[in-house]
Amino acid sequence: MSTAKYTGECLCGGVRFTVLNEPKAVLSCHCEHCRKGAGGIGQVFGVFSKDDDLNLKPGSEDNISTYVFTKTTSGKPKDKTFCKSCGVPLWTVTDDVRQKGQIILRTALLDKGSELKPKAAIFTTGRPSWAGSMEGVPDFETMP
Repeated sequence: MSTAKYTGECLCGGVRFTVLNEPKAVLSCHCEHCRKGAGGIGQVFGVFSKDDDLNLKPGSEDNISTYVFTKTTSGKPKDKTFCKSCGVPLWTVTDDVRQKGQIILRTALLDKGSELKPKAAIFTTGRPSWAGSMEGVPDFETMP
């Protein structure tokens, strides 16, 4: 069995998981959904393979709920999962990542997740002007 690269959990610990591999990409997003979902200026997330990378701990599935956003920039619905107990956003599944068997997982949930530096910042038109760009990280007004 593979050793986990990361362990993670929601705020209350009701949803716990391991991630077996490094993310395929790490991005900082400032779209409306990420800003409102985080209650801040945006979110940093990693793209992982849902089946190959993410392993939920026993009992976690019972604490997961999904909200489907239909008003999206792509025009296609996307699923946002969250913990039923503490409300923490867990991961997102857009139409594009669903077709690839992937998920968009919040890096803040991972131990050492703050060490995962974004390779790009997306939907930067939603980022406050006082927040500014990250050094060495390209900005994109939409999804590149």
